[in-house]
Amino acid sequence: MGSFRVTLSLHKEPDNKPVFCKVDGQRFAQPRTVKFLAGSKYRFDINIRPAKTVRGIAVMERALEVTDNSSKLEDENASSYSAFFQLDNLQPSKKGQRESVSLHVKMDGGYEFTTTLQIKIYNAKSTQHCDWGTTVHSIEYECHTDQQNNSIKIVKDTFR
Repeated sequence: MGSFRVTLSLHKEPDNKPVFCKVDGQRFAQPRTVKFLAGSKYRFDINIRPAKTVRGIAVMERALEVTDNSSKLEDENASSYSAFFQLDNLQPSKKGQRESVSLHVKMDGGYEFTTTLQIKIYNAKSTQHCDWGTTVHSIEYECHTDQQNNSIKIVKDTFR
């Protein structure tokens, strides 16, 4: 499998609205916090180059229905998948707190890409706070596989 790149794009549905983040510096586990709105639905788009076959996507241990969009790409050396995640039953984050959201992408060959997003969940009425900050166009992960233990190591992540 070698080296490859995973690009994660997040969009608020049903209007395909952008997702925002804020830079927290060293106050929390990660320097950036992605903003989510309680009760909202989000689309996770995952592009992989060179192309890899995705067998499943889970967010917060919940398996999501995956759509293969690879046939829509002009680049045959890439693959594209999407899944929707509903923030039902998740309470807004308390002031000064951040939540961790795990993302698992199962690929052919028994490999699993795993990362954690640091998020803040805002009250459904706090749209002005959630829709303010730096737009998260995508998060790029440069990855490398270790074939001895069938693992994927994230070498670098970049918010765009």
